[in-house]
Amino acid sequence: MDRTHSEPYFCAGPCVISECRDLENVVSFCTKWEMINGYPEPFYMLNMADSLDGINWRRTGQVCIDYDDLSMLGRPCIVWKVDV
Repeated sequence: MDRTHSEPYFCAGPCVISECRDLENVVSFCTKWEMINGYPEPFYMLNMADSLDGINWRRTGQVCIDYDDLSMLGRPCIVWKVDV
């Protein structure tokens, strides 16, 4: 996945899962940078995307974790809870 007009700085750390025939992806999107204590800091959130072929991805607009909930996330990962 590439950057977009609304997510111009980076798109990174994908976590792709297969749900039936569709693929779902949680990705970090950077929307801005700000100087904090003299250092440039990225502002990013985790959003969902889906695909039928794994090549063409559609951003769903669903925010999984927003700025206020995020503090230096390394890489998203989806974990399913399975009742045994």
